[in-house]
Amino acid sequence: MKMIKRIIALALVLGLTFALTACGSSNGGSLKSVEKGDVISLGDIDWVVLEVVDGKKALILSDKVLETRAFDASSNDWETSDIRQYLNGEFYDNTFSSSEKDKIIESDIANTGNNTKDKVFLLSSGDAASAKYFANNAERIALNINTGNTSWWWLRSPGFTSSHAALVWIDGYVYVDCYYVISDGGVRPALWLNL
Repeated sequence: MKMIKRIIALALVLGLTFALTACGSSNGGSLKSVEKGDVISLGDIDWVVLEVVDGKKALILSDKVLETRAFDASSNDWETSDIRQYLNGEFYDNTFSSSEKDKIIESDIANTGNNTKDKVFLLSSGDAASAKYFANNAERIALNINTGNTSWWWLRSPGFTSSHAALVWIDGYVYVDCYYVISDGGVRPALWLNL
């Protein structure tokens, strides 16, 4: 009986060690050593590191388009959008473990309208177009996690009319005014993570 308990305890320790390593980066498993461009696992999703600030926090973006959904039923206002409510509600609640949620930073998000406080958000058109995060259009191209096909994805910035929102097209080009907010577009969440 003691031998069985020891085997079970060892299996639990090994399982925990594996789980912690799996949440690390592609450069050795330690979140403390992540660098821009690394891919880390969080909530069983692969995330690409867009920026690391002072070795203490990182801006990460899902490596793939995770699903498709409308931005909103009628408006391109990020603050009141359906997609914002979903990302900070159902998506956040069901995707991350308690320990992972402890590492996610509620961030001040600058918007064209009112600024918001979000744990999960979409990049802005300025973020997506910035050479700080993407060297070229090719780096913005994303595959749909379910189909493997190239997919366009929503940004949180408004388009030129209240019924359009900005997006990244399948060729990686940032469009400020392309699709109606009621269209099913790709969801590629971003968040700030404590390292």
